[in-house]
Amino acid sequence: MISRGRHIGLTSIALLFGGAAVADSLGDWNAEKTQDLASYCSNAILAGAENGYYQEAKRDGNASPEPFPRAELVEPIKNLCSCVSDRTAEQYSYAAFTQSGGQLFVQVFNSSVSSGACKPEGLLAEVMAAE
Repeated sequence: MISRGRHIGLTSIALLFGGAAVADSLGDWNAEKTQDLASYCSNAILAGAENGYYQEAKRDGNASPEPFPRAELVEPIKNLCSCVSDRTAEQYSYAAFTQSGGQLFVQVFNSSVSSGACKPEGLLAEVMAAE
């Protein structure tokens, strides 16, 4: 189980986006593009969280940490990313989003979570509250 003080790596999302375009063509947002963005967000957060979890355990000298609680985080992360992806599509054109290299998404993510427009749930909410 992730302890209250364990950082799951949400801030790594900007690095994981790294300017990658979610779809090949520009144009307006559509359901497929927002779903692709939500999926990319979910995968990036889970990968960063799992990596951060084991890196922190290693730094703490824990050679045998409990397994990363992926199953408890998948759905809450998916829901959060879907909400933020929808808000990104509402606030910015797809061209602006793509040209930003993910920075607009990170801004929308941070503002949506801090304002309560997109609320983390379950274990994800506990971990984010502790950060």
